[in-house]
Amino acid sequence: MYKKILFIVLVFLNLKASAFSVAPADTTTHKFNLAFSLNAGSAGLGVELLSKPFKQVGFRIGHFTGKFVGRYYTVFENKSILVEGKFDYSMTNLFIDYYPFKKSTFRITAGASFNQNKYKTILSPDDAQKIGYIFYSPEKLGNVVLTAKGNEISPYLGFGFGNNVPKYRVGLAVDLGLFYQGKSKFDVEGNGSFKPSGTSENEAILEDAFRQFVVYPFVNFSLRFRIIK
Repeated sequence: MYKKILFIVLVFLNLKASAFSVAPADTTTHKFNLAFSLNAGSAGLGVELLSKPFKQVGFRIGHFTGKFVGRYYTVFENKSILVEGKFDYSMTNLFIDYYPFKKSTFRITAGASFNQNKYKTILSPDDAQKIGYIFYSPEKLGNVVLTAKGNEISPYLGFGFGNNVPKYRVGLAVDLGLFYQGKSKFDVEGNGSFKPSGTSENEAILEDAFRQFVVYPFVNFSLRFRIIK
């Protein structure tokens, strides 16, 4: 009889202790994984190296480059002017991605870019012009070259969809955000008859005219390839 009572008490105490015991913590806080991506968007073409060592945090570094050339004609004081735009893109980005929802690929991204983007515009007369009694060809008249650059270090904030390291071997992702590149610094260079245009006063006028253009939109589509899961 006493042995039965003792057995019941021991079983009860064991069950009670199990009920209030704390499960051991999961010590697996991070893991090593890796992917790379091919990108195309508003910053040109690029490649990235990506990792997601934590369930809700990922990192990536990449380089983007590209070039855009355009030309059109305009009229100023009844004279035809050729406008040539040459935009060179070169950006090296370091991003941190935060996934606020565990079962979603939606992410919030912050980071910065080493920004070497350069915007150059060349204004050239399209017709010969008469100065005094002499006609001058467009080549002899010269041109005006405008060069603009933003801050070299440009903070970034945006959002997107897609895992840094795809669940399967290949995945798709998209980014939308803004780089803050600050007020552009202009350099004005006059050649030939336009040499007097290359003054600090004209540079200040342009910087004031473009003072509101301080952000650069980033729209990017990427194809991601898993290297290490």
